[in-house]
Amino acid sequence: QALATEFAASGGVVREPAEAADEALLTVHTPDYVAAINALAGRATALDGDTFTSPASVAVAKRAVGAGVQAVEAVLSADGPT
Repeated sequence: QALATEFAASGGVVREPAEAADEALLTVHTPDYVAAINALAGRATALDGDTFTSPASVAVAKRAVGAGVQAVEAVLSADGPT
């Protein structure tokens, strides 16, 4: 947040990322994998011996993907940050 605030204060554009839609995830993952990950939403679980999720993990991951998609779209539209 501090970096975003500083960047905005210097004239940069800060955008809140949206969650990526499943359609975006399906461009690189199988439908079964996306369904399995979506089933984890809202709960904490262990994926394996050293990988754990929190109730917010799925939403956070989708927001991270959404940020990447938005960044590429901004660059391609020449509407990127200054």
